[in-house]
Amino acid sequence: MGEELNLQDFEKLLDFQEILDKIARKDDEHNHAKLEGKYSPTELSGCIRNSWYNRIYPEPYDAQAYRAFLMGNILHELFQKNLDYPDRYKTFKDHPILEGIKWVESEKSYMYMLPFEKTNGNRIVISGRLDSILYLKDRNDPIIVDYKTAKTIKYNMNAPKDTHVMQLNFYLGCALATYGILVYIDKTNLEIIQHTIQYSQSIFDKMVQYAINLDDCIRKNKVPECSVQQMKKHGYCAYCKHKDKCAEYEMGIKNEMPKL
Repeated sequence: MGEELNLQDFEKLLDFQEILDKIARKDDEHNHAKLEGKYSPTELSGCIRNSWYNRIYPEPYDAQAYRAFLMGNILHELFQKNLDYPDRYKTFKDHPILEGIKWVESEKSYMYMLPFEKTNGNRIVISGRLDSILYLKDRNDPIIVDYKTAKTIKYNMNAPKDTHVMQLNFYLGCALATYGILVYIDKTNLEIIQHTIQYSQSIFDKMVQYAINLDDCIRKNKVPECSVQQMKKHGYCAYCKHKDKCAEYEMGIKNEMPKL
């Protein structure tokens, strides 16, 4: 009987689901803190109204979200560790990549402060952390790599998501790089699809304007205007947790419109 009780206590102590969830939530306040005037590239792509609702009505992440973050980090670190010295010399002993890479930087943070003349004197910063910077022996500028993990990558076969292109483009601009690679990893079978992206100044400028518009709406507590039909067309509304609030707002606008 005594041994049985000890075993139960032992099992309670070593609850590996709880252990995993604690690991996934580690450093949460640091990684997910949102400061006024400071925006991530993820917030500045896709639906601006969704980004506004996320700021005005923040909701805590659930266990599934934290586990997804953790799985993504594990796969990212797998590439980062094996592409960098000294693991590269063990993993790619007979592969051209062994000599093709000079060095690797991982998890590098970038901050871009918008010019005051564009922001009416408000401090607005776009801040993010890219996955990998690869410096190759035959290139002067680096190659930026952004890893994306998903339950399925079949929808990215022909082209990357516009939001992901916009996010990667921000890092290309900050790192003065011409090309980057979006690497989509299927979490179920580890199959990969990748797309090479070339830097676009117009996309960078679009993100800057997005930040200005979002910041202005947050400071004024004003719901951003957007084309709901366009958002639906791009698939942003289907799984949006704010779609009920958004629908109520749209209905209010229609009710206020003068009848002809």
